[in-house]
Amino acid sequence: MLRLFARLSTHYPRRVLAFWGVLLLVALPFAGRAGAVLTTESGVAPNSEAQGVRRALLREFSGNNNYQLLLVATTEAEADTNTDAGARRAAGAAQFARLLRELRTLDAVETVVDRESGSPLPLPDLAETGRGGALLTLTGRTKADVQRSTAYIQGLLPEFETGGLELYVTGSIPVDQEVNALSAQDARRAELYGLPLSLVVLSVAFGALVAASLPLLVAALSIVLSLAVLYGLGQLFVFASFAQIVISMLGLATGIDYALL
Repeated sequence: MLRLFARLSTHYPRRVLAFWGVLLLVALPFAGRAGAVLTTESGVAPNSEAQGVRRALLREFSGNNNYQLLLVATTEAEADTNTDAGARRAAGAAQFARLLRELRTLDAVETVVDRESGSPLPLPDLAETGRGGALLTLTGRTKADVQRSTAYIQGLLPEFETGGLELYVTGSIPVDQEVNALSAQDARRAELYGLPLSLVVLSVAFGALVAASLPLLVAALSIVLSLAVLYGLGQLFVFASFAQIVISMLGLATGIDYALL
């Protein structure tokens, strides 16, 4: 098999390069979407008691699921006690109430539970303490649905952040999105600094810039193709968020190490 690949590469170099170029172009769109299939959830063992309990909770208690968001509200006047601060807290509370009314009209939101509607959480009074919150249960039944709904809700918040009111969304889905974004940022940073430094080292080792660039091209190609494969497998299996960083590290390591060998 290796002899066959060697003969193809030596007898048809342009066709081989064209093949890898086309493969790279096809893989690029899927590689860019690899982060969508990554998760920070630890999960449970298949067919375990923990999985049975989780399914029972989701089946019997519709509100007890991972598709909930905690909306947190604070005002700049939180620590103040003067009259103006009290007015700002009252204005922030009015804005927060207007936001909750808007959220209750969305098809993506099943329920909105706040202090006035009898929240099971010990939520403080925004008008009195400058801190408040609400528990949102989303209607989506898949992670992709909830991610879209969460992004839409997050996009609504700036419209209501007036008069010192600050709004935040947290929960399993927002945290998962943030961790994935940070992992992707770390991977890009590693490639941004790792590739130029590797090019300097390889240039010294090989004594030629073209020869030093080839291992990096191989490494970049392997990273893109691996991310595309990760996206494809992610449709069937669950992968942790640090898989993207591992792919970048191994792609650079194997590309450079094999070149040196």
